[in-house]
Amino acid sequence: MNEIIDKLTSLYQKDNRPWFAGFSGGKDSTLLVSLIFKSVLQIPENKRTKEVNIIFTDTGVEIPSYIEVAKKNVNSMIEFSNKNKLNINVNILKPELLDSFWVTLIGRGYSPPSRVFRWCTQRLKINTAHRFIKNKLNKNGSAIMFIGTRRAESTSRARIMDYYKAKRDNNSQILIYPPLENLTTEQVWDYLLKHNTPWGFDIKELYNLYLAAGGENARFGCWTCTVVNRDKTSEGLANNGDERMKLLLGFRQKMIEYGKPKNGYRIVEIVDNKEKIGRLNLTARQDLLNELLVLQNKINCNLITQEEIEGIYEMWRKGQT
Repeated sequence: MNEIIDKLTSLYQKDNRPWFAGFSGGKDSTLLVSLIFKSVLQIPENKRTKEVNIIFTDTGVEIPSYIEVAKKNVNSMIEFSNKNKLNINVNILKPELLDSFWVTLIGRGYSPPSRVFRWCTQRLKINTAHRFIKNKLNKNGSAIMFIGTRRAESTSRARIMDYYKAKRDNNSQILIYPPLENLTTEQVWDYLLKHNTPWGFDIKELYNLYLAAGGENARFGCWTCTVVNRDKTSEGLANNGDERMKLLLGFRQKMIEYGKPKNGYRIVEIVDNKEKIGRLNLTARQDLLNELLVLQNKINCNLITQEEIEGIYEMWRKGQT
């Protein structure tokens, strides 16, 4: 890891292009941001002039135990950066109201995300990050984006990295740099468990969360995810005593059932003399909102904001039914 830190330190001093790095709260992004912090710590205080942005996107539908750990990290990062004058900005981003999960699903009536209609990632994460980066690029023209993707994760991740490399070779405005590219899962955990993080987070808390979710290589995401047939991470947490997840999984299943055309909760339109299955009908949306509010009180956890509730009602008033 020292070699990666030294490369980052050298790159920091090479030019004035701003840096961006995504932090999701998982093992890879935790290691990535740790190495960035350590590289900046090696720079003399009076030379820490580069704009470094850590981007944390709060989608509003992340697994509760996971988002709690992630936010604890984020708050500690902010405090550590300020205290040590690192000039590292930790930015907490949220999707715009009209892009939020609940306004899209319950307000607009979009069917739950699926493999053929995966609207969630674009709206919740990609659009949110792109807006932030674009605003920064307007001032600087180009930037470096660090990603925590590793080739050893999967074949699809390796393909993604080849795509980014092609963009890098074509002199894209944003240089994509994957410092962890060739690390194994074992190397990631080994380093984290031996060194913790610069901002003082006990990595064992994250490690134990992974174990409860099914193993060191579990994948955390949104508890509302209906793209996969089974959410094994959520199931693992529920089976290991997370009572909230048991109830959240029940709501997820209800979303899946409401999305199936045969169950009668979708609007049917006639287009060119053919039936077209459209959005969720108003009854389904009202049921989902009511049950979500009951569930929120039951598990004593914020699942939907007042702003989202008002946005949903506004959608209904405007005829998005």
